[in-house]
Amino acid sequence: MRELQGEEGLTCIIKEGTKYQLISLDVSQKREPRAKPAAKLWEQIKAGVGYKCAHCGQQEPAVKLSPDHRVPRSRNGTNDDHNWQPLCEQCNNAKSSACQGCGMNCNVCFWAFPEEYKPIVIQDDNREQVRRAAVKQGLNQSELVNKILRDYFR
Repeated sequence: MRELQGEEGLTCIIKEGTKYQLISLDVSQKREPRAKPAAKLWEQIKAGVGYKCAHCGQQEPAVKLSPDHRVPRSRNGTNDDHNWQPLCEQCNNAKSSACQGCGMNCNVCFWAFPEEYKPIVIQDDNREQVRRAAVKQGLNQSELVNKILRDYFR
């Protein structure tokens, strides 16, 4: 499905859970064919991170690492040397799903730059406190957390 969505221009397929749904027969322009880094460069990239998945840290040969565009081609990512990272199949699939329809800035994304940014994990008890406070203030939870962070870092 990813191949059809990307290379063949079928942007009218959505995934809901484990099922795919064709929502339109519209076809967009085909993208440039999928590329891979040259073998020597790929070895250098993997060696640079200790032959580990850049996201989860699993290591070859326990997992097979595949080349991933840090900034996806669908978001104007290039095939330049600096835009490659090794990801295991599980992380590559998770990143692909997370990137679909995402409007966030790739340059500060933990999927694109896991060595710089980590996902923010909020403990369950804090999550519940945020939910309650957001309801009281008439905000959604993300707005409240971002307000707290902005106030903290001023």
